[in-house]
Amino acid sequence: MQLDPVREPITLASPQPGVTPETFTSYNEAFAWFAGEHQVLLASIDLARREQRDRYAWQLAWAIAGYLDRRGYWDDWAATQRTALDAARRLMDGSGEAHAHRGIGCACDRLGRFDDACDHLQQALGLYRKLGNRAGEAETRLNLAGLCGRQSRYQESLAHAQQALRLFQGAGHQAGQANALNVIGWVQAKLSESSDDGPEAGSASRSGPWRRAVGVDAAIRGWPRPR
Repeated sequence: MQLDPVREPITLASPQPGVTPETFTSYNEAFAWFAGEHQVLLASIDLARREQRDRYAWQLAWAIAGYLDRRGYWDDWAATQRTALDAARRLMDGSGEAHAHRGIGCACDRLGRFDDACDHLQQALGLYRKLGNRAGEAETRLNLAGLCGRQSRYQESLAHAQQALRLFQGAGHQAGQANALNVIGWVQAKLSESSDDGPEAGSASRSGPWRRAVGVDAAIRGWPRPR
């Protein structure tokens, strides 16, 4: 969780007898470990697939996802998430399926495969909704907001981000609220750019949702709120 402290955790499979899990105290320490174990982790996911250790397969893929995204290994990200999806389906694990669909969708978005991205994110959305996982549904809404925004579909992007905000508020998820408010502010700024070229247009992202986002973020981190 050091790579993404606000990420919703999963319930991990128990380690085998005699195995001591690694622990990390900082982002840099965790990132360096992932970099050093990159190929070992990919091989471990493939081994779990071949031996049908399905819970390990999808959870290892979940664990390495943030590192692969940050390093730009998006083909590896997509491939490991497809392995995760197959494994979760064999287990009939709806949560694992939802996480895997979301991971594939995000990877496809990075790779510019927008139709595939939308399809998998929509499937993730349906599964999270069925499971009653508000945080997962909200995070997927933000992913869809980003996907639409990168295609200049700003009204759709705004609708997804606003729904994400409502879900995060209902779940009492402060970090998620901050993320959603930041996205709303960015989208409203893009909408303002396309409709108003006046000097006040550039200030759109510094008012309303932007100020509330920084305020929530400040509360989480203990910083002064913007005035």
